[in-house]
Amino acid sequence: MSPRLSRELTVQLPHSNIKDKETDKDIISNQHAREESLKSLDELESLLLADTGWQNSVSDMLAKKGNGMMDTTRIQGYIRDFFSEQRIGGLSQREESDCRSHFYHWINKQLKNNRHGTNRKSEDYRDTGVTARSAKDYEGPF
Repeated sequence: MSPRLSRELTVQLPHSNIKDKETDKDIISNQHAREESLKSLDELESLLLADTGWQNSVSDMLAKKGNGMMDTTRIQGYIRDFFSEQRIGGLSQREESDCRSHFYHWINKQLKNNRHGTNRKSEDYRDTGVTARSAKDYEGPF
């Protein structure tokens, strides 16, 4: 290779790679901070079970969504079930705020699915009785 060609192919890199290293340090620092904010599921379960003010807030929000008021004993049962599912799923740690948020969405889903397998759209929903006793009772227009 000629010296002229090698000089033309040489590219001057800006010294921005120093800045990239600082960004990497920030990422590592943020990751360590996040890891330090993680708590064990046992610790989180104890915190949520002891926080009756938060439980009352959850109950109030559920009531506003038409799920009815729940006493703390019932909410605490749901908290225990939630953490059992988290452990079965293989989790061992979570952030507290993430866990509280996940529980609220989880309990909404549980209550929605526990309504006899249906998703009722309004409180005016009611069953319609079936009066037919045989197949020929269905003949003719409805």
